[in-house]
Amino acid sequence: MEEDRGRAGAAGPSAGPAPPAAPADGRLTGLFDARFHSTAAGATPSDLRVLPKRIILVRHGESVGNIDHRSYTNTPDPQLPLTNRGLQQAAAAGRAIRQLTGNEPVFFYLSPYRRSLLTFDGIKVSRCTRRRSGRVVGD
Repeated sequence: MEEDRGRAGAAGPSAGPAPPAAPADGRLTGLFDARFHSTAAGATPSDLRVLPKRIILVRHGESVGNIDHRSYTNTPDPQLPLTNRGLQQAAAAGRAIRQLTGNEPVFFYLSPYRRSLLTFDGIKVSRCTRRRSGRVVGD
């Protein structure tokens, strides 16, 4: 009998209730799920049910490196500027974004590379007129 008690005691007390199940992955439902979004300052919307209406991806305008690969030998890649054509492309992208979004608020995320910053400047001039708390807004 003592042997039986010894074996029962060796199994120990029950482990307790099971941990709660993880919430279902809601990415395909169209609902905002904070587990899959950036939490950097300003990146999380105040209403967690709101997703962006659209995401627009823009590549930088034509850079000096795009037309002359030798420019990489004397100018670091992050410092390559846009060509005149690249500046025109950036302005055209700004006009196209303006036509697509109207006066909706638009958030920009961009690379620190010079060609990206110059492209943003061209978009901003053609698309937007004022800046408010980290975001650029239309008229």
